[in-house]
Amino acid sequence: MQEFDIIVVGAGHAGCEAALASARMGMKTAIFTISLDTIGVMSCNPSLGGPAKSHLAREIDALGGEMGRNIDKTFIQIRVLNTRKGPAVRSLRAQADKMAYANEMKKTLEHTDNLSVIQGMVSELVVEEENGKKVIKGIKIREGLEYKAKAVIIATGTFLRGLIHIGEINFSAGRMGELSSEDLPLSLEKIGLKLGRFKTGTPTRIDGRTIDYSVLEEQPGDKSQVLKFSNRTKDEDALNRRQIPCYIAHTNEKVHEIIRNAKERSPLFNGTIQGLGPRYCPSIEDKIFRYPDKNQHHLFLEREGYETNEIYLGGLSSSLPVDVQEEMLKNIKGFENAKIMRYAYAIEYDYVPPEEIKYTLESRTVENLFLAGQINGTSGYEEAGAQGLMQLMPATAASVGLADVYAPKENIQAAARYIKVLQRSFASIRDRYERIHFILAAYNAGSGHIKDAQALARKYGKNPDSWNDVSFFVQALSTSKYYTDEVVKYGYMIGSQTSRYVEDIIERWRGYGGRADFASPIMAPSEYHNIPRKPNRFTKGTVIVRPDNGISENH
Repeated sequence: MQEFDIIVVGAGHAGCEAALASARMGMKTAIFTISLDTIGVMSCNPSLGGPAKSHLAREIDALGGEMGRNIDKTFIQIRVLNTRKGPAVRSLRAQADKMAYANEMKKTLEHTDNLSVIQGMVSELVVEEENGKKVIKGIKIREGLEYKAKAVIIATGTFLRGLIHIGEINFSAGRMGELSSEDLPLSLEKIGLKLGRFKTGTPTRIDGRTIDYSVLEEQPGDKSQVLKFSNRTKDEDALNRRQIPCYIAHTNEKVHEIIRNAKERSPLFNGTIQGLGPRYCPSIEDKIFRYPDKNQHHLFLEREGYETNEIYLGGLSSSLPVDVQEEMLKNIKGFENAKIMRYAYAIEYDYVPPEEIKYTLESRTVENLFLAGQINGTSGYEEAGAQGLMQLMPATAASVGLADVYAPKENIQAAARYIKVLQRSFASIRDRYERIHFILAAYNAGSGHIKDAQALARKYGKNPDSWNDVSFFVQALSTSKYYTDEVVKYGYMIGSQTSRYVEDIIERWRGYGGRADFASPIMAPSEYHNIPRKPNRFTKGTVIVRPDNGISENH
């Protein structure tokens, strides 16, 4: 039986970075993947960066990661997005040669010391009881072998009980043409992890030779300045890469009509798909019904590599049947004669809800078991439209008198004004410590959704002023039984994110060594100086000591 310090399961972005980091720190590491041919494969859009993601790639690079350096070796276009907007939302984005990116990442893994790259489908986690706690000890693969490890990192992406949907057809797959992992999620449940169900999707790929580019808007790459993700990339190497233009097209009312007429054939709307969809990757049919006032949506044409004619049609993700996909494509300007090379599809998969993991990404249930990447679920403010330092939605910013969302000082002041508004909104909650939970939740999700959850709590005989009671209904608002209830005014929300957000804020405050009564009303600066303080365990400064207001620690 082979023994390792670290075992990584999955060889996508997260798995590759985890394995490389471990091996480069001197740990004896193994990375397992269902197929060695799919290491580093970009499942959907072959790109890196963009809003809320480019800075993560740079942070990974600063820590010695490989993504930034790998995209610099393989990009076919690079540019800064949102240049006409404020600096807060500008972001670097690079389009990769899809095959080259994967090949380079595979080569890097195979030539890294202390790292074993192994093809094998992990079917079971080996867990033992030690001093009343569950501790990971290794893995078993479907091929019949067992491997020991001091720690295991799960980075399985969309492969846990993956189920692909195309109209009325569905079938098991981790990606189109690849095996789904059916045994590992059963093992995760057996050792006590709670699993949820997510859905995402990918758009059609078009034969580039069949598109009329003359009627489309060209988006060239930027060669006027040095653009790169990794500080380890030489400037001349970045400047000398050959770039390929991308293009923008648009849907229209005819396309929207085709989609609306096919609603009952969409598994997204007819009840076939049960999983929730992350906000960052909506399907075209979801956008049509969610934003009925829009008469067009952007589509982004991006070549998948130097040597291929495949064009990635960003913005046209769909679960609709293939005949509907064909019809709506023919009605897009420039695509009258377009040929589909790969059809769009939706995929459902198991994930581990964020409340199941610590800030270190270690499981709360099993020691030394870590979860990385898409298995933890993903979403982000920027895709919902929030902007600026304090991530205020545009309507919220306007309501508190913020004209320039990208001005840091003004953004913070506006957020403080908004918190005052929320304090008044929940003034009926007499317990200040309870009230702050509601204020934090409303800051994250909007007060309307939180008041809906209070209404549900009241209807079902629970305390609408108790966060423990209301939090259940906040999370329940992602279920049709509850978000369609007659007492609910604002409809569906992904409540698990909001509940976790509230917990995170409170836990982080305490973790920083502070014991401030953040439930107290906003105070004048003169009052601030009278608050008792104690030494901060992380710095030489001081932190506010929570005043004795009669609220117990375990309230």
